[in-house]
Amino acid sequence: MESLRHDLRFALRQLRKSPGFTLTAALTLGLGIGANATVFTWLNWLIRNPLPGVESTGLIYVRWKTPDGRGSSTSWPNFLDIRDRTTTLSHFATGRMTAFSLGEGANPERTFGMLVSANFFDTLGARPALGRTFRPEEDQNPGTHAAAVISDSLWRNRMGGAPDIIGRTIRLNTRPFTVVGVMPPGFQGGTPGLRHDVWVPVMMRGEILGGAQTLTERGNSWLEAYGRLGAGGSIARTTQELNAISAAIARDHYKSERFNRAEVVPIYQHAAGQVLTPVLLMMTAVVGVVLLIVCANVGNLLLARAAGRRKEIAVRMALGVGRGRLVRQLLVENSVLSALGLAIGLAMLPATAGLLMRFAPPADMPIALNTRPGWDVLAFTVTVSVVATLLFGLAPAIRASRADVTGSLKEESGLAGARSRLRSVLVVAQVALSLVLLVCAGLLLRSLGRAVGVDPGFDPRNVLVAGVDLRPNGYDAKSGAVFIKQALARISSLPGMSSASSVRRVPLGLGGSSSTSFSVYGYTPRKDEDLVAMVNDVGPDYFRTMRTPVLAGRDFNAGDDAGRPLVLVVNETLAGRYFAGVSAVGRRLRAYGREFTIAGVVRGSKYQTLDEPVMPQFWVCSLQVSASETNFLVRTSGDPLAVAKAVEREIHAVDPALPVYGLRSLEDSISAASIVQRMGGTMLGFFGALALLLAAIGLSGVLAYMAAMRSREVGIRMTLGATAGAIARMIMAEGMRLAAYGLALGLALSVLVSRFLAKLLFDVSPTDAVTLVSVCVLLAAVSLGASYLPARRAAAVDPLRAIRG
Repeated sequence: MESLRHDLRFALRQLRKSPGFTLTAALTLGLGIGANATVFTWLNWLIRNPLPGVESTGLIYVRWKTPDGRGSSTSWPNFLDIRDRTTTLSHFATGRMTAFSLGEGANPERTFGMLVSANFFDTLGARPALGRTFRPEEDQNPGTHAAAVISDSLWRNRMGGAPDIIGRTIRLNTRPFTVVGVMPPGFQGGTPGLRHDVWVPVMMRGEILGGAQTLTERGNSWLEAYGRLGAGGSIARTTQELNAISAAIARDHYKSERFNRAEVVPIYQHAAGQVLTPVLLMMTAVVGVVLLIVCANVGNLLLARAAGRRKEIAVRMALGVGRGRLVRQLLVENSVLSALGLAIGLAMLPATAGLLMRFAPPADMPIALNTRPGWDVLAFTVTVSVVATLLFGLAPAIRASRADVTGSLKEESGLAGARSRLRSVLVVAQVALSLVLLVCAGLLLRSLGRAVGVDPGFDPRNVLVAGVDLRPNGYDAKSGAVFIKQALARISSLPGMSSASSVRRVPLGLGGSSSTSFSVYGYTPRKDEDLVAMVNDVGPDYFRTMRTPVLAGRDFNAGDDAGRPLVLVVNETLAGRYFAGVSAVGRRLRAYGREFTIAGVVRGSKYQTLDEPVMPQFWVCSLQVSASETNFLVRTSGDPLAVAKAVEREIHAVDPALPVYGLRSLEDSISAASIVQRMGGTMLGFFGALALLLAAIGLSGVLAYMAAMRSREVGIRMTLGATAGAIARMIMAEGMRLAAYGLALGLALSVLVSRFLAKLLFDVSPTDAVTLVSVCVLLAAVSLGASYLPARRAAAVDPLRAIRG
């Protein structure tokens, strides 16, 4: 221990003597260690703790795929059948996220929560801090148990932490509910990445959302499904069992051999995890590569420093210091450097861990990403710093301990060539790894450009979105239609407004999707053919406001209200499939148990994702069909956000008590559709630029070292007539040779690695030639620039002084 203390004191003295080297090496290490700690914090939250306060191990989420590949949820009757038949799951629960209007009077508060089955909290393994959760009998009869469980934050912030909260009445969507339980602090619900504050029994569907009949409709899929694996259960076995149950339900109740196939995933792959998991796994590999580049860079710095200390090391060896003792001393110095880098990385972490929220698209939902670092992150970061110490410090320490004592004392190191070769190998590795990162970043940025440039079937520019929620605030179908018509009239009269309309679900946003089955008069479906279309509720002049071309017939207008025959508009995909060769305008469809006449046919547009094929879709008029959640769309002649306050004022002129939320541009709203490319391109672009900078520094340092080692040769060449230009070209040629090796190796690695990005790319090949060539040209140009300065210095040497050494 005394010897180690001596080594530590000596290491601190040595590092204080070289503050420039110490600062450069520590900052470089800090960036690499901090980057790894940051991404690990994100991945640790997503995979190990996606639901705070919940034991996530064994918790699964179930989604279904229809026979034609569309996503689907489950209905209440189907949920009951699965719950009662499953043997691989110890618990099976269901729920539906919804917005609530909390309170009454002039300022009700919009809050999010879920309608859930009584066993929802048992399935999550969550226990209340106060009171109870739901009882089995609260799953039995619609509208009979107006009970509510609330979050700790809602209890403390809205109700002042009242100790008598259990049994008190709160108003949800103007209806009284009795608080029966309060969840523990930190509990956010069952949706990764979102925070919920209220839970009520699913049997209260009619009182909260209306449409109580959906609880008995087997074909109405509106519920999400959660489960917990039983003892010895597995995702594969559960998937097989749920498919068998789904097939039996289809035969028994739909008289069909076609059934929705279950897709069972760990809970972290639900909601935010479905988007973030592939990106964060990619980022984990990226920051690992960055750490390798950082270690190579610091290793080069240590080799250069060892070259300057070779006389000191030779003296110590001549005095009897063994190689093992010397290696230990150098590793202690490297450990101090690593500890400084660790401190810098940990100091960065509180700020960088929160950067994940910067990529969250604008949304009305309460996004909550729990990225606070914990002890497991600290343990991981310390481990990374230890690994980094070995990676960057071991080889230079061993090299330095092999010093030729006699040659070093005479200022003639016989290991110069060996050190030069090792440093050259490290530079080639840096260039190669930098190329891999830059290629991946380039591919994702190209994907982002393609995604942003894709035609979604409507024009999102200069459109403001302003949301209201009608049913939770006391509106029914009739009063809701009156409100929409009055609000649109007032908004349209504002200066600078081109047109205005409304929509229930903003296309390409985070609001989810809706589909329904339908039938076509005069069309006979093929055997086992499902007639299902995406559906949305929109207001008058919707297609004019969205600038979606009307190919036949007309748009909705203010006359399409409850007193007129029901009409709808279909897209060209639906019209072409079911009315081939004839005009669809004037033909009839049956949906929601009612008959509609087709008023118009419009061009196909994207609904959920940018890369989806255009699905059959129809739109109904919100003046005829009750719409609860309504987003006003206002097309302006300039910046839409500039009129946001005026639009909000006109809405409140119709109803001062109605909360207006989500004021944003439509372009911001649909940015959710390209979040993967945006996040991946931004993060990889940053790390690629960092890797490029480190590679340039490494290459420049190696060339400067090589030029110093060859100064005598340079002096002789210049004495014999070599020009400064010839010397500069010689040094630059050496730099470009190393760069060429790195480019060749990096290009081969990039072709292999980029294939793993295929699922994250949009309309771009993993071996996109434009990206590969562009990155190679960029790296070659940077390498040329990095070679110029040491070449210029070598060419400016005094020949006589160089020869004298």
